[in-house]
Amino acid sequence: MKQYDAKQKYFSKTEITNEKSSEKNSETLIENICENTARNRKKLVITHDEPKYSQLNPMGARPYTLFKSIYTNNTDRPQEYSFKTERTTESICSITREQGYMIGTEAELTLKTPCEIAEMKAGFKHEMQFNNINENTKSEILSWGVDSNVVVPAHYITEASIIIEEMNYQGTYTVTSTLSGFVTISIRRRRDGALVLPLTMNIVEVFREHLESRTARKEVKAAAMIHGNQCVRIISKGTCQFQFALKQRIDLKEEPFGDKEKMMVD
Repeated sequence: MKQYDAKQKYFSKTEITNEKSSEKNSETLIENICENTARNRKKLVITHDEPKYSQLNPMGARPYTLFKSIYTNNTDRPQEYSFKTERTTESICSITREQGYMIGTEAELTLKTPCEIAEMKAGFKHEMQFNNINENTKSEILSWGVDSNVVVPAHYITEASIIIEEMNYQGTYTVTSTLSGFVTISIRRRRDGALVLPLTMNIVEVFREHLESRTARKEVKAAAMIHGNQCVRIISKGTCQFQFALKQRIDLKEEPFGDKEKMMVD
């Protein structure tokens, strides 16, 4: 009976919160098992299924100028100039968590890059991990280079620009994580934090006790499922956005100039 009371004390300290995003105003369900659990989870096994993406649609391409150079030819014959440079862009994956879980201070979430985006070679890694509750963005750097020649007619000014087309995909994700094994829980007194009793328990029993209690919220019951005595499956979901440069092109604009414009700007 004492052991059951100890469990009840543990569950009363289990933190289950709904957090509102200031930007999206969406509710985030966080299941915080125990701060001390993270220190004693060597026997806890966590695996993640392949993420399921839905409504992942392109929001259209947006062109912008990455670099430009202006050449002026004040001679009576065409001139050829070297147009060579290298610039970088940033590929960004950002998420908004609507439902997930935490173990200690770690909010584990692993997302694999969607196939349709990976095929575009946008610079994203095969797999991205978001292990901090405040970590909502991953970025990678892409390099773009050009090595070409620009021919400027006599008495003309030519503007050469590198134009990048940026794509933006938005959608939702769902990831199912499986937890199995044992965790060590430290039961402490509320008034002074003194250690009362350490318990090593099957993670299934930890969740079963809580899900069957009267204090279990319906959001938690919808997110966590017990499969027999073997494992616990937790569903994480939210929205995601992928922003990246897809391709580049060179634009040339020519126009004649007057006698006062006899200079070259590079």
